[in-house]
Amino acid sequence: MINGVITTILSIAISICFITCGTNNAPDSEESHGSTMEFNEIAIKIHGGEVSNHQDNITVMKGENVRLVFNSDQALVVHLHGYDLEKTVPINEEVVMEFWANATGRFVITSHSSHDTSHSSHDIGKEGHAELFESDSLLQGDTFEYVIPTDMKDMTIPYHDHMSHNLVGSIVVSPHHVEEHLTLIKISEEHRTFEPAEVMVKPGAIVRWENNTNGKVRITSGNPPGDSHNGHSKNEDDEKTLIALEVRP
Repeated sequence: MINGVITTILSIAISICFITCGTNNAPDSEESHGSTMEFNEIAIKIHGGEVSNHQDNITVMKGENVRLVFNSDQALVVHLHGYDLEKTVPINEEVVMEFWANATGRFVITSHSSHDTSHSSHDIGKEGHAELFESDSLLQGDTFEYVIPTDMKDMTIPYHDHMSHNLVGSIVVSPHHVEEHLTLIKISEEHRTFEPAEVMVKPGAIVRWENNTNGKVRITSGNPPGDSHNGHSKNEDDEKTLIALEVRP
């Protein structure tokens, strides 16, 4: 009888212990779940308008959460083209730019004076060489993708093959376009042209190039070098390339 009572008491005590322990661990589990997002943090130090702590392009992998930490000895605005992110960097203060690397390719980071902020970020680089995107050198069968920013509309993006400047094309971005989410552009050996040479897409669409030639192709936004256009603003001329961000598959 006594043994039965003792056994019952021990069972109740063990049950209470399990319940209490489980209750105490629940908030910790929830908090850790909320902080599981990891970032690939990269510091970018700028002195005299030049990046001082990186000799080569910055490389990240597709799917990573990226945190760029800017610090500059002069006030400026930094702009990550392609992902269309822009931050104002005060003198000697750290400014963070975070994003999910969901599009592969080479995307330049540019700067301009902090007082030149009245223009649209899309107007800055739509014609400038590689200011929106640039692929790696594509061999036969390789592809490259560019995601049209969701806030981009009513503009034309010229682009060309950096290996062959006479190979040019254009992307017309319009919110009224209702074609497929993915647009494929092929470079054929037979005609050595972009097919089609002009595509119309909506904001948020994906444009994919496919190299079907025997040579190398490098898809580069903007007009070919030497192809000048009138009407560029002083702000466009003042913009300076700091470094390129490469997002690899």
